Amino acid sequence: TEAEALGQSIALIMPAHLRERHHAGFARFVQTGVSTLPEITISPMVHKNGETHRLQISVKAVRDSNQTIVAVEATIGPRDGD
Repeated sequence: TEAEALGQSIALIMPAHLRERHHAGFARFVQTGVSTLPEITISPMVHKNGETHRLQISVKAVRDSNQTIVAVEATIGPRDGD
């Protein structure tokens, strides 16, 4: 549910085989502010019942007044076919 996922890492819904790659890319993004992903990407995600869906994801850095990344906001769009 939204309540279960809100504030959690996106790794919560990520297939296990993609988590290490995600963590490495996320760390690079936080350090450099540079993403290798397009503004909106489609990624496989796993529902808590085990079903895999493809979701639209948009990620942006949240910066403080010194332009330091203090958080990352991920917005998840509709599943393919919705």
